[in-house]
Amino acid sequence: MSVYPAISDDSAPLWQGYAQGELRLPWCDACVRPHLPPGPICPYCLADSLSWRTASGYGTVGTFAVVRRKYFADFDPPYLFVQIALEEGPRLPASMPMEALDMVRVGLPVRVRFERARNQWSLPVFDPI
Repeated sequence: MSVYPAISDDSAPLWQGYAQGELRLPWCDACVRPHLPPGPICPYCLADSLSWRTASGYGTVGTFAVVRRKYFADFDPPYLFVQIALEEGPRLPASMPMEALDMVRVGLPVRVRFERARNQWSLPVFDPI
């Protein structure tokens, strides 16, 4: 059984960006800060006027783990799970290629690219710079 994301009106632009090879973030029109996860209001100032902008695609590894157990039918272990601190500020869960295991560390500079998963959804993958 394949796993599919639960897409809401709030998160649809994020997933549409992934499909088009772009990392998009919701930005608050009032305090001008990006945030994740997407939601109907800004978590910082509670304003409800948000705009979506394309992010730089750069960040650093905030934390990482090697997943060795099969939790999802579409992802075969082992795989490298990372949390990326994006250049714009928010943190994004993603993956890195297992070939990067010997060099991955907290603070490692990375850049996004997108890969099509077995379920045909495009997902962010980060490569070391």
